[in-house]
Amino acid sequence: NGAKDNIQKDTSVATGNDNIDKSKETNVDLDDFKINGKEDSYSATIAGLNTKKGYARFFFQKFSGIRTLAKVKKNSTVNYESHVENGKLNVVILDSKDNIIEVLETNTEETIELNYSNTSEYIIKVIGDEAYKGDVIIEIR
Repeated sequence: NGAKDNIQKDTSVATGNDNIDKSKETNVDLDDFKINGKEDSYSATIAGLNTKKGYARFFFQKFSGIRTLAKVKKNSTVNYESHVENGKLNVVILDSKDNIIEVLETNTEETIELNYSNTSEYIIKVIGDEAYKGDVIIEIR
């Protein structure tokens, strides 16, 4: 699996938010995308989003762009898992003012506590750049 081989360190601040953890590795150059909580713009082949209360699974054959996966209330715990065969993909968590507060890496599992004091709701988005054969699973508690 060569997806991890193309990872570059993100040294930029994508939305002017100094709270981004710049030590996180990103596959996608976040500066190439207009990231906000309101708009989605993407192209996908053989893709779908399965959702139910507290759960979202996004799967695709090919994916480029930005798609909202879930809106999450403050003081929630998010379990995250992603698998991508090739290409670039990250998941970002935005606060209610469209600041990126978390960048989640590809081909990992992670648990995130969402309890920042400056927001009451979070938006979870997937961002892809020619990502191929993948899925993202979000479980919210």
